[in-house]
Amino acid sequence: MRFGAVLRCFEEENGLWKPDAARRELVSGIYQCFYYRAHPDATESKTHPAWQYKYACLFAYDASENQSLVKAWETLHTKVKEACWGTANIFVIVLPVPTEK
Repeated sequence: MRFGAVLRCFEEENGLWKPDAARRELVSGIYQCFYYRAHPDATESKTHPAWQYKYACLFAYDASENQSLVKAWETLHTKVKEACWGTANIFVIVLPVPTEK
């Protein structure tokens, strides 16, 4: 697996994501996946390896107390989520922090 995008860490504000900020970051991450998927294939040369993205994955770990990223993913339109997984080969996975029992 090749990683074409920069991994980013986000600081929480007072331990909680604001809903709009979480949704904005999630949409930004999905956009970056589309960006890399849209690159044309490049053949290998002496100066760089071949560049070919057949799919993109966005793994988002939601460590916020109120599960803002999980809720942001749930609020996206169903057609957007289905298009990512079913048509665009962009696999978005939002992992919630395990809850203590």
